[in-house]
Amino acid sequence: MKLFGLSGGLALGYFASGCAPGGGSSNMYTYLLGGDVSLSVTMTFISITASLGNRLVQMQMLDNSLICV
Repeated sequence: MKLFGLSGGLALGYFASGCAPGGGSSNMYTYLLGGDVSLSVTMTFISITASLGNRLVQMQMLDNSLICV
């Protein structure tokens, strides 16, 4: 990452956050821009938890509508 002038650890962090889903990069940008990191992490956790629950509900609804017994 010599193009951007980043050290090894920071460049690895950018790489890892780009590969990981779930809004991890928003937490990193919140930290870099001086935002409320604890709020960002909390909202990311709530979003991921809600999406997992929503996925289960979606699958159940899809299963009930496609299988007619």
